Amino acid sequence: MRPLMNLGLAMALLTLSPMAFAEDPATSIQPEPADYFSPQAPDVSMTYARGDVIPVEFGVRDWQDYYAYGLPSAPRGQEWVLIDDDAYLVRPDSGLVELVIRNIAGGAAIS
Repeated sequence: MRPLMNLGLAMALLTLSPMAFAEDPATSIQPEPADYFSPQAPDVSMTYARGDVIPVEFGVRDWQDYYAYGLPSAPRGQEWVLIDDDAYLVRPDSGLVELVIRNIAGGAAIS
């Protein structure tokens, strides 16, 4: 009976030893220091349609280079806003999109 108790005690000590909880350094993944300092920005769709509202902080407001793309001057009470390669005719007081011209740099599509 005594050898059986000694074997049980040895197994209990072996499984509760700190070495039983240690990870294998070869298989554990350690983060790089740069991972702590490189925030990942979420993907945000910057595409709007007629009737949408563009937030004030998006796009190039009071965009003066519209004529280089063959666009007419904006009617009174509206302005051109450039976001990526899309031109938007917007009411500046509300951000409401009146007209969208997609991909003005290469072959425009009006919507």
